[in-house]
Amino acid sequence: MTSQEIFKLINESPAFHLATVEGDQPRVRGMLLYRADENGFIFHTASTKDVFAQIKGEFMQADISDVTEHLAYQFNIIGEGSGIFYVEAQEGKLHVEPYEYFDRDVMFTCTAEVLMKIAEGKLDPVMAVTLQQLKVEGNIDKALRLKELIDCKRKK
Repeated sequence: MTSQEIFKLINESPAFHLATVEGDQPRVRGMLLYRADENGFIFHTASTKDVFAQIKGEFMQADISDVTEHLAYQFNIIGEGSGIFYVEAQEGKLHVEPYEYFDRDVMFTCTAEVLMKIAEGKLDPVMAVTLQQLKVEGNIDKALRLKELIDCKRKK
């Protein structure tokens, strides 16, 4: 394989993981590639932690104690604050973590602004898809349950 073929392959698969250590704890962080070429690799770190913290705060307000089905969503944030994280509902508990989820049911791709509007209940996810602001890949039935998770926080 030539170096050009390797760069092409890497650029066509922009999601990857970077292993780090935080204190004495190993971490694997999802990252998005900006560019790979003869000059090196450039990837996004940007303000992902700030965006993630805001979105996690919104999702964690949901009372999903009556949600019994396993739901695993991966969100790929593009543009400013780009990054990858997942939301998992399992046995009435919600988990939101800044990692790629390989056994996901659905993968959503959008900007941080669109996702915040969805998480805050200001933009219906179905409308976001209709307006081509949200891309959905995977199990459509489970994707439609995202609105239910968001609506759960309004029940409180």
